[in-house]
Amino acid sequence: MLIPNIYRMIYNFDEQIDRRGTDAEKIDGMRAIWGRSDLIPMWVADMDFRTAQPVVNALQRRITHGIFGYTRVPDEYYDAVDCFRYCTNPYIN
Repeated sequence: MLIPNIYRMIYNFDEQIDRRGTDAEKIDGMRAIWGRSDLIPMWVADMDFRTAQPVVNALQRRITHGIFGYTRVPDEYYDAVDCFRYCTNPYIN
């Protein structure tokens, strides 16, 4: 099954992001845990990739709204989850 373009995410896995000074546990917490800061941070599962722009945009829209109370989950959410599940593994229901 071909995945429609609207569901494809494009990532730049070559971009190097400096996480120092961002409270990243694997970088800024290294000295407190290991007593030094010159180690390769393989002791924690963390990714150094930017969040996908559609996710950032959705969060910005929600933050701009300014109301963070209880909300209902729209049907489109479940449709997106089902599409993702089927597109990544067509053998599950």
